[in-house]
Amino acid sequence: MTNIYKIHNELIVHDPTHDQLTLLQNIDPGFRVESIRPGSGFVPRFQDLRRQRITLDRPAFDFDIPELLSAIEQSDKSVHCHECDPDKIHEYSALGILFVIACKRLIDCTLCGRQCNINRYEKAGQCGLTTTPFNIDPFIHIAEEAPINPAFVISYSGCGMGCVSCIERALYKSSDYLKTDHKAFWERYARLKQEHDINTVEFSNLTESVHSVLDILSAAPMDMNLPIVANVHLYSGKPLYEIALRFVDVWLVDFRYGNDECAKRLSGIDNYMEYARLGMDQIKGFGSRSIVRILVLPNHLDCCLKPIVDILSEYKDRIWVSILGQYIPEHNAHRFEDINRRPTVEEIRALEEYSRKRGLRLVDSVHADRFWE
Repeated sequence: MTNIYKIHNELIVHDPTHDQLTLLQNIDPGFRVESIRPGSGFVPRFQDLRRQRITLDRPAFDFDIPELLSAIEQSDKSVHCHECDPDKIHEYSALGILFVIACKRLIDCTLCGRQCNINRYEKAGQCGLTTTPFNIDPFIHIAEEAPINPAFVISYSGCGMGCVSCIERALYKSSDYLKTDHKAFWERYARLKQEHDINTVEFSNLTESVHSVLDILSAAPMDMNLPIVANVHLYSGKPLYEIALRFVDVWLVDFRYGNDECAKRLSGIDNYMEYARLGMDQIKGFGSRSIVRILVLPNHLDCCLKPIVDILSEYKDRIWVSILGQYIPEHNAHRFEDINRRPTVEEIRALEEYSRKRGLRLVDSVHADRFWE
C-alpha cells in the first residue's frame, strides 16, 4: 500500500503505483520506469505445470505428500492404476496437484520458520492466519528492480516474522485487507494492464499463503506469459520451497540479518540464520532466477550487513543483489535507538563498495541486462 513520508528534507514514496508517475517525476525529474524484459518466447513455469496431466486412481487428497510429489515427477508418463475402472480415474494438472500439496501442508503447518505445527483448518497459526487468505488490492508497482519492473503486485496479510520496523505491520489485522478472490485478481490485472505496461506478476509475502497463489494461478488466462515473482522473507520452512520452486520464475528475497541475536531482538524469531541459509540453498536450484535484497539498517553495517554480503558471496554466480537504502523507522522502530533513524548515505555507499569488493552482481549495475539470458 502506497505511503508518502517526509523525513527531514527527504520525500519518500513507498510502493509507488503507475498512476503516481507524474508525482514521482515532479519530485525527481530524472525518475524513469526502468524495465528489462524477458524474450518474447518466455513461458512461465506454472503454464507448463497446467499442461502436464496426472491421472490417479482416487482423489488426490487421499494420497500423502511424497506420493503426490512423485506423481508430479512422473506426469504424462504413467497412470497410478493401469487396470482400474476408467470411471474412477481422477485427472489433475501438475499445478492442481501442487495446490493439493499446499492445502495438505496447512493441516500441520511448517511453512515458515516458526514451525508451529498448527492445523490452520481449525485455528490460526502463529502467523495469524487460518486457511483463508487476505490481501490488499493488487496494484502496478513502478519502482521495483529493472528485471521485474513494472510488477503487478498482490501483497498478502499475515507473516511468520514480527519485525519491529515492518512498514505494513499495522495493517496485518486491519479491515483494509480483502478476502483473496482469484477471479477479482485477474479482472483487476486485465483492467490495469490496459492502463500501463506490466513486466511481471509478483506475489508478496506468499510463504504462509502459497495455497492461495496456486489457486490464483489455476485461473490465469491461458495466454498469460509473464514471469511469476515470489517476494518472500528468508524465514521459510523447507515445505514452502518444495512447493514454490516448481512454479516460481524469479525469487525476490529479503536477507534481513547477519546473526540470530539481531533477528531475535528486532523480529522476535529464533534460528534465523539456519532458515536464511536453507532458503539460499533452496533458491539457487530448479532453474529459477534470484534477486536478494539487503535493506540497509542503520547502525548494523558490521553486525548484519557485511556478514550478509559474506554469505551471499558464496552464491555470487547464481544470484543478483539489490541494496536498498529506503529503510524508514516505522511501526515500533522508535522503541529501538539503533534503528530509529534513516540510514546515512555513507552507510549505503559502504555496503555497496563492500558488495562489489566481494564480487557480488548488483542488479542496478550496467550488466543487469543479462538477467534474462
